[in-house]
Amino acid sequence: NRVLFPYMLEAATAYAEGIPGPVIDKAAVKFGMPMGPIELIDTVGLDVAAGVGRELAPFLGLQIPAALQTVESDKRGKKDGQGIYTWENGKPKKPDVASDYQAPADLEDRLILPLLNEAVACLHEGVVAD
Repeated sequence: NRVLFPYMLEAATAYAEGIPGPVIDKAAVKFGMPMGPIELIDTVGLDVAAGVGRELAPFLGLQIPAALQTVESDKRGKKDGQGIYTWENGKPKKPDVASDYQAPADLEDRLILPLLNEAVACLHEGVVAD
């Protein structure tokens, strides 16, 4: 959780700034993640992600973005069929993105570097051996 959460939080922040969820997910999958962080947040549940955020954000010195601050009880993600994405038959229906939309050039770095930074912090603190 400690290493994954900064990645998910940065994705939620990018989403709150107006970067479309499918664009964020595509950047992460391009990097090599099995699924994008927006889909992951919806899969684990917005309520669960918000709960983890409330616990870890102060420890990590991070802010919780608007997308995770208020979670409607019937829009928690995959388990309700509605979250950031709408879900049908266990699959997210990702909205179309305008064909002329230009993703920020640094989006991949922006998503992955918080994860890497936290992994290095764990190494330096002796939380992990290597």
